[in-house]
Amino acid sequence: MLSRVRRLLGVIHKGEDWLLALLALLLVVIATGQIAVRVVGATLPHADLLLKTTVLWLAMLGAMTAAREGKHLGMDALLHVIPHRVAQLCKAIGFVFAAYVCVKFCQYGYQFVMFERENPSGAAHDIIASWVVLCAFPVGFGGMALRFALQALIALMQINAEPAKPSEVAS
Repeated sequence: MLSRVRRLLGVIHKGEDWLLALLALLLVVIATGQIAVRVVGATLPHADLLLKTTVLWLAMLGAMTAAREGKHLGMDALLHVIPHRVAQLCKAIGFVFAAYVCVKFCQYGYQFVMFERENPSGAAHDIIASWVVLCAFPVGFGGMALRFALQALIALMQINAEPAKPSEVAS
């Protein structure tokens, strides 16, 4: 079971990495193109909108990556001094709470997208509707919720596992 969860996480990691790389490349290409055409006094149509959209999606995917890499905000000072089983249980509880918060934000983001879709704010453009841009919120928070839920499951499954030795953690 643990290997299946890790395999699923590996697939998610690879997808996130590819999407982040493609969006970062898109951001660089659009920004460079915009700079190049401004030298001759022109602008790329809709470049600013595409740049803002790309930055928003990169931010949400970056947050998902931070959750994946354990770089998210967390308090783990006590986890290093309490017994392994208790530490794993505390980790699991923390991940469940983080998943719950992300699910709520995902729900609010979805409601926001649906409201924008039904009542456009006027920020929609010819090439991309504003509600499509805003989909970054439910997608990003949904991805983080899934990641935290899977990490909670892994922490629960490791309660009875042998704790890693300090030399194994460093490598």
